Amino acid sequence: MREQKFRFWSELDEQWRYYTLEEIANNTWPTGLHVDWKEYTGLKDKNKLDIYEGHILSGLHKAGDPGWAWRGVIEWLNGPDESGNCFYGFYVVDRGSPRVSIALNLILTDKLEIIGNMTENPELLRGKA
Repeated sequence: MREQKFRFWSELDEQWRYYTLEEIANNTWPTGLHVDWKEYTGLKDKNKLDIYEGHILSGLHKAGDPGWAWRGVIEWLNGPDESGNCFYGFYVVDRGSPRVSIALNLILTDKLEIIGNMTENPELLRGKA
């Protein structure tokens, strides 16, 4: 079972704050300071950094030889998309046209790299390479 931890964006000092589920449940974290909470996926990137929802990643899909490169954001999907495909869990979502969702088990995790996050760097998904 993966470790349950979260990070919250503090608008007071514009920094990420990290908390465990236990700290949140026991109210041992300051309230009223945080917005935009994100959950840990249980994965680390190639630099051994924890991957959270909202992280913008680049990497390689396992399909093909040697795989194809992509850039997307980690999202929790729960239900059907606009095409009627049903998703449940963490996915890397390419928000381009057409929108593509890649299950985390189809990604070469040793090639996965955090390049930013949607709170601080949303421009990384515009005009992506």
